[in-house]
Amino acid sequence: MRVGHRLGQLADIAQRYAALTVLAYLVLIGASLILISQRLGVNTDTTDMLSDDLRWRQAQLQFKQAFPHVAGYISVVLESADAADAEQRQRRLAEQAAESRLFSDIYAPGLEAHFQTNGLLYLSLPELQAVSDRLVSAQPLLGRLMADPSLPGFVALLQSAWQNDVDPAAVRPLTDALADVLREAAGGRPAPVAWSALLQGSTLLQQSGQTPDSASGRFHRRYVFFYPTQNFQRLFPAADAMQWLRDQQRQDRSSRQPENRSQSEHRGANEHRGFYITGPVALAHEELETVMQGGKRSAVLLGGVFLLLLLLAYRSVRLTVLTLATVATGLCMTAAFAAVAVGQLNLISIAFAVLYVGLGIDFCLHLCLRYREHQLSTQDRAPAHAILIRQAVENTGPALLICALTTAIGFYAFFPTDFTGVAELGLISGTGMFISFIVNMTLLPALLRLWPSSSHVGSAARPGAQATVRSGLPGWIGIGQRHPRAVIIGSLALMLAAVLAVPQARFDASPMKLRDPDSESVRTFYHLLANAEQPPLSVSVLLESEQAVEQTRRALQSAAAVGQTLDLDSFVPGQQSEKLELIEELRWLMGPQLQQPLAIRTSEPESLAAALRSLDTAMKTAVGQDTLKTTLERYLSGSPSPSRQREVENALLRELPDALQTLNRRLGAQSFDADDLPATVRQRWRSEDGWYRLEVFPRERSLDPDANRDLLEQVEQHAERVAGVLVINEKAGETVIGAFRNAVIYALVTISILLFLLLRRARPVVLILIPIVLTGLVTVAATVWFRLPFNFANVIAIPLLLGISVDNGIHMVDRFLQSPGQRQNLMATSTARGVAFSALTTMLSFGTLALSPHLGMASMGQLLFLGMGIAVICTLLVLPALLTRVCPQ
Repeated sequence: MRVGHRLGQLADIAQRYAALTVLAYLVLIGASLILISQRLGVNTDTTDMLSDDLRWRQAQLQFKQAFPHVAGYISVVLESADAADAEQRQRRLAEQAAESRLFSDIYAPGLEAHFQTNGLLYLSLPELQAVSDRLVSAQPLLGRLMADPSLPGFVALLQSAWQNDVDPAAVRPLTDALADVLREAAGGRPAPVAWSALLQGSTLLQQSGQTPDSASGRFHRRYVFFYPTQNFQRLFPAADAMQWLRDQQRQDRSSRQPENRSQSEHRGANEHRGFYITGPVALAHEELETVMQGGKRSAVLLGGVFLLLLLLAYRSVRLTVLTLATVATGLCMTAAFAAVAVGQLNLISIAFAVLYVGLGIDFCLHLCLRYREHQLSTQDRAPAHAILIRQAVENTGPALLICALTTAIGFYAFFPTDFTGVAELGLISGTGMFISFIVNMTLLPALLRLWPSSSHVGSAARPGAQATVRSGLPGWIGIGQRHPRAVIIGSLALMLAAVLAVPQARFDASPMKLRDPDSESVRTFYHLLANAEQPPLSVSVLLESEQAVEQTRRALQSAAAVGQTLDLDSFVPGQQSEKLELIEELRWLMGPQLQQPLAIRTSEPESLAAALRSLDTAMKTAVGQDTLKTTLERYLSGSPSPSRQREVENALLRELPDALQTLNRRLGAQSFDADDLPATVRQRWRSEDGWYRLEVFPRERSLDPDANRDLLEQVEQHAERVAGVLVINEKAGETVIGAFRNAVIYALVTISILLFLLLRRARPVVLILIPIVLTGLVTVAATVWFRLPFNFANVIAIPLLLGISVDNGIHMVDRFLQSPGQRQNLMATSTARGVAFSALTTMLSFGTLALSPHLGMASMGQLLFLGMGIAVICTLLVLPALLTRVCPQ
């Protein structure tokens, strides 16, 4: 009781100088706000959340230093049915981005002159032979079209081909192109014909990310990689760059023409034209947006829950207001400490505010409810408010001090771990517990003295006074004291079931599963994961020589989990001499035609109408042209205007000159090796100081942790330095699990020792620890039973559950041992009421997080709701049963 007496004296001083105490705290709040505004920042770079001393982190940093262009980018994916359209949009976007000055670097694969010239070499020999055969057979038709590049000339070309029995396979691409244009023109404005695809087929570069979609093979994909200048002092470091890209996206989408149902059904994938944003920076940016959106929504609900539950607990508006003021003051001072101690909050340590509110409310609840209990049970007019406040402090102060010490130790146990984000969270939150204790022992008594509860102190106790305290809890809460044996047996059975389930608990280290699946960057990620030639999920290997790259690549070819590998030599096509012979033959055959610049003619309306009528007449005798015949009849039945006829001519021939120029450039291909590749490619695969990069892609395109773990293990068997997304996920998960496991063990051991030193009796210590252990086991088991795995977000719930469980146990045991007359009615005390409402407040407030669109935040809300429910059951049912059996009256 000496501690309680000293704390009562401290409360007396705060009450005696109540106005001065409040004024002093107002000054502290002002100073804290100044510190927060000037020195407290936010570092949203997740790479700083783990210790650089970890071996795998050193490999990551070494890889990042050698190849800085592999990370920190936003990727824009451009898809189109027309290869020329995709390339044109890619070029335009890259040029506009360069003018914006928002990016330190811009990389548009495939736009380099090297790939424009040597594109045909990247085809396989059979593919190149097919292109050659197509061009040879089309050469006479192409020559005639170049002589008259107009719609009448195109129609005359078809009529001549039909009359002279030209190979139908050579004419079919032209008739299909015209049919497509006419079909689109009947329903709206037609898209231009993709002449590059007609002439060359699929000639886009696989290595530069320009392949036709692997699922449909009918549309083309181009990439632009943007490296924004990020300001990590801002909550959204890449906000300006993301806003600029979204503006470009809106402009790109607004330029599309509406499509009618019939043409969409006919052309299918050819109608696909997309502009998508993804990449590490975009994923992080949209994740923060989702977190903020969910946080704002949860904050509104949380505020309402707090007010409602505090009013139900106190049945006093004044005590509710004073509690909120006390918690807000302590939170402000804790944030000021964070500004001095760490300077910058990361995405983990910023959660100190959530933890402080959850535990700070607990401190206020117990003190105010004890004050309220004394107030309601007063039998005469003798005690004044000052005495009631002092009694409440003396009764609850020692337990609150022990709670502050034990909870702080629980948080400080995370400080020595390699998980820097949680280490800083532990430092801030641990110190916040002492701040909360001091504020509750000084500011709250002063506020109670200046604005006491409105109940009539000293009036005769009303008959329902004790019922007022008791009525907040349902009758079944007291089952632990009424049937202790049954509750203990049930608890042992539950503990056994939990012990059996705990080994099955798992940690899902994939951050993608925490993000909003409806956000664009995530949707695009999954789209690329399923369809891109190289999925956005890989392991990067850092090697010291070309020989090491070759040896490692050969060793990984037989690995079951490896799908494909990519390195600098992958950009050098094989069989160049054989391919160049074919290209030389094509250049000799078609070169003279392609040297002449081509200008598309604009025909007069009369010529256009006459050409279409002539084509309609020829269709009546043409064989095997039913599609074009039907389409032409439908188009002419709509009596197209001259402007619509010009649109047909423009769509049919507009892209032909560019396609011929591209073909002419590619017929100038020459032999080359890795040293002749563009610098933009070389610097991404061979560093200036001699390091080489080998990229290893998984065979299984999924986020399954077992499959990705198998891939990483197989790569590590042949390589020492590995990096990449999969490595970060797996190794960070191992680090986080180890950090939390060690911290929890250290915390429990240290708390046990401290409790024994303070209480000097083993029995109370054991009684406090049993519900904590049971809560931990059942909570971990519940993640198995309810299929709610741990992840980087919800694992933060562990320190909060530990802190609240310790506090609840201390309060209940302290009240039981200090109130012998109330042992048989422990659940009717303000302590039980405080534990129940504290848990309920935490459960419902954090339960609002489960409504967040951010899956990580939602999982944290679910686990906290579940864990707090288990904790309150262990405290209010199991602990009273143990107290009744072990410490009978």
